[in-house]
Amino acid sequence: MMWLSRFIVFAVASSGSGAGAQDAPSQARVDLAPTGKLRVALFPLPHIAVRDKDTGDFRGVVVDLNRELAKRLDVPVEFVTVNSNLAAVDQVKNGQADLTFLVGLPVLAAQIDFGAAYIEYETSFLVPANSPIRGLDDIDAPGFRIIVPEKGVAEAKLSQTLKNAKLIGAPIAIGSANRVVEMLRNGEADAYSNLTHLLSLTQAELPGWRIVPGSYMMTVFSIGYPKGRSTGAAYANQFIEEMKKSGFIQQAIEQANLKGAVVPK
Repeated sequence: MMWLSRFIVFAVASSGSGAGAQDAPSQARVDLAPTGKLRVALFPLPHIAVRDKDTGDFRGVVVDLNRELAKRLDVPVEFVTVNSNLAAVDQVKNGQADLTFLVGLPVLAAQIDFGAAYIEYETSFLVPANSPIRGLDDIDAPGFRIIVPEKGVAEAKLSQTLKNAKLIGAPIAIGSANRVVEMLRNGEADAYSNLTHLLSLTQAELPGWRIVPGSYMMTVFSIGYPKGRSTGAAYANQFIEEMKKSGFIQQAIEQANLKGAVVPK
């Protein structure tokens, strides 16, 4: 009957029934939703969350996770939109939001704590159709210019591994994708490096461009919360792990059609 017990656990996790709220310790509720609602600092980039054109509501893995967590805590959820990862962290640090979901860069982790990873993305390059680049090993060519998210993990990784190519930083901000497309069209760079999902969106604006097969790193996104809230942190991390094991996050990834995204092990 093991299969039956597993099915029941998955069904409860997926349904968001009221049972989860009863299991949440009162201190966890105080830590995670001190104002009586779960406030999430949301940086609305395509790999995090997108706004539905018809309803105006946000949708995506982060949205699904926080709606489920709010049910477990028996509180409403509120998404506070911000225009940068630094702004999201500031909201959490200053008590204007309770959680955020980002890459735990050192500059961010110095201000808030990051816990369990909830999603990770393949990271590669977008190049023109006639580019001599065929594989990841071809990238480090003299004079080869690569646009990369500024002050992000990809820039840090490529700075360490590439000896000949030149990196051109692009801000991690809403609207920066338009500038990247313009730069590529104008020949200001030879390639663009980012999450595979974001490369696929840029590719749609540049007919004939192609994504280099493979991934030179997995970019990991984690839940972030204020420092010093150990009970809430433990509950939030346990929640993320449960959502990974139950298949909840995998289903959310598929619904959002996130290319190159996988559930961390």
